[in-house]
Amino acid sequence: CKTTFLKYFAIHCSEGDFQAERVPIFITLKTFAEARKQPDLLTFILWILTDVSVTDLSDILQSGRALLLLDGLDEVREEDASRVLREIQAVADQYPKNQFVITCRIAAQDYTFQQFTDVEVADFDEHQIAEFSTKWFSLKHPTKADKFRTKLNENKRIQELAANPLLLTLLCLVFEEKGKFKDSRAELYEEGIELLLEKWDDSRDIERDPVYKKLSTKRKEDLLSHIAFTTFTKSEYFFKRKTLEQPVSDYIQNIPGVYSDPEALLVSSRKVLRSIEAQHGLLVERAQNIYSFSHLTFQEYFTARNIIASRNPNILEQALQDLVVHITEKRWREVFLLTAEMLPEADYLFALMQARIASLLDGDDQLQAFLTWGREKTTSVEFTYKPAAVRAFYLALALDSNSARVLARARARVLALTLDITRDS
Repeated sequence: CKTTFLKYFAIHCSEGDFQAERVPIFITLKTFAEARKQPDLLTFILWILTDVSVTDLSDILQSGRALLLLDGLDEVREEDASRVLREIQAVADQYPKNQFVITCRIAAQDYTFQQFTDVEVADFDEHQIAEFSTKWFSLKHPTKADKFRTKLNENKRIQELAANPLLLTLLCLVFEEKGKFKDSRAELYEEGIELLLEKWDDSRDIERDPVYKKLSTKRKEDLLSHIAFTTFTKSEYFFKRKTLEQPVSDYIQNIPGVYSDPEALLVSSRKVLRSIEAQHGLLVERAQNIYSFSHLTFQEYFTARNIIASRNPNILEQALQDLVVHITEKRWREVFLLTAEMLPEADYLFALMQARIASLLDGDDQLQAFLTWGREKTTSVEFTYKPAAVRAFYLALALDSNSARVLARARARVLALTLDITRDS
């Protein structure tokens, strides 16, 4: 998306629709960094602008008429990064009258330039999502654009993901390849994350840190699952880098060729974090040394994945027992739903949930009587709907009356969860 954004600038500038007085110069920083003989930035510009002489380029820069569009700082290899940063800084210092735009997925302090202003790409609105998806499918699969938007409108959670330009690209990739979204959200996230972890950089021939490259897809998913579970259970949606360094070190210290020295492990863990952020954007640095998952959905998904990860039946049972402790906490609702979708058989989880609710209701005669009334009303009429839907109707109707409002406020959390559990029965 950032590359498309800069190319949009370049095209409109060259056509005179945007900063018409300037000359657009688009540079892929990865290509510059890996060019033969490691030329300086000005020499490289002359290489790519074959019809521009040294004198012409000097005149453009001296007069401040250049629009330098520097794309993909996060895609530069670690060994080239310092040199590229120095080159950009040198040209910016020498020719400060020109306009510079640098794109980078990482908000790292290392990539901060004093005279530059940091901005973030805003989320897409509904119109922009429609326009992006239409143009995405227009060349190869024009008929899929309408189907794609229809599927988005049918699923609120997928709609929320689509507001993020990177995640919208991911959804388009999945839909282009499969022609549909998985009915199970857990499977959709799994499919999309697999694309991010395995194919995103491969499709663009980008190299990441060697330690990160040694991590298998499963190990990357295990690492992210551990981070998500650890932070989510502590109600942490934003977490310090130090919180992440230890679990990363625990995972990479057993990889062949990785130094076990604590200082070396710390350096490697930071490189792995940066690679995770740069490669797929599942983790992002929101402020200096403060991270979060790019979308709450991913934290919830990886938390659920961590719960069901063990193949040992005893460990899995204990994990599910620990999960149901949170049954009255609204923020755990998506984790419950995703966990149920991921389990081969969810009967044991549902039994634990019912038992937990029964224990919460035990001794509450007033609420027991209220639920019994709802069940009796349901059995007293004939209907073609699911019994749970009819029960929900009568209970909601009763809760809306003046006589039940006090009870509704006092028992809302437990009752809402009860309805969630029984709605598909």
